[in-house]
Amino acid sequence: MDAVGAWDIETGSSRILVGLLDTGVDYNHEELQGRVLKGPDFVNNDSDPRDDQGHGTHIAGIIAARGNNGRGVAGVCWSCRILAIKVADASGAATNAWIAQGILYAANQGAQVINLSLGGSDPSKTLELAVRYANSRGALLVAAIGNEATSQPVYPAAYPGVIAVGATEVDGNRASFSNFGGYLSLMAPGISIYSTYPNNNYQALSGTSMSAALVSGTAALVLSKNPTLSGHQVRRLLIASADDLGTRGKDNLTGYGQVNARKALSGGVASPYPGISSF
Repeated sequence: MDAVGAWDIETGSSRILVGLLDTGVDYNHEELQGRVLKGPDFVNNDSDPRDDQGHGTHIAGIIAARGNNGRGVAGVCWSCRILAIKVADASGAATNAWIAQGILYAANQGAQVINLSLGGSDPSKTLELAVRYANSRGALLVAAIGNEATSQPVYPAAYPGVIAVGATEVDGNRASFSNFGGYLSLMAPGISIYSTYPNNNYQALSGTSMSAALVSGTAALVLSKNPTLSGHQVRRLLIASADDLGTRGKDNLTGYGQVNARKALSGGVASPYPGISSF
């Protein structure tokens, strides 16, 4: 996805806020401290989105861990800010109601990108309406497609207006566990992604959750360089600049291809594929 090449163009802006709906964030981590805004904890109904599981802290680091500081890891958008919203408990479980509340909160707080490295097989009208509302506010929603190697829809990734992200192996091929289907939008690396973990630790994890975070970070980079773009315009740009995989054009196994951060920032991309003029 060439994040290193992208950093020659843009490393991110503190004006860009990424809503992170997850298990919370260790906002005192050495690589995240000072760049995490504390949103609500919808699980425990309080105002402290502290991570009691680890997943959310890992995702936060992929998106926005400090870069160029000689320690740990660098997030894709290393100068961006994270809005931490806890919608999943210590076991990683989340309800559609918690996720919907989190989306509404992030949109109302002005998050330009909302990362959803979570999902389930049960559709929810409440969740779908929250997605529509966030879209209407100009937010770009990015969601993991799931790790069950199935074409069964996963929500919120399967809703219109959401970039559904699958995982690739180190060699660029689709990861065997990555879900697939007609609603798949983009791919990103998802194997042994090294990132922040609670208590100033670091860990390598695999999954479409990590892939979604890489796409969210790339979207935040694009907005850092071009802050007037709408979420819809960023989506088109990410798709148009993706590296095609598998069958030419969009396909059910790899979507429009693998996100390419450098190409998305450089502007030297092909015309968007037909059929993506709307969410």
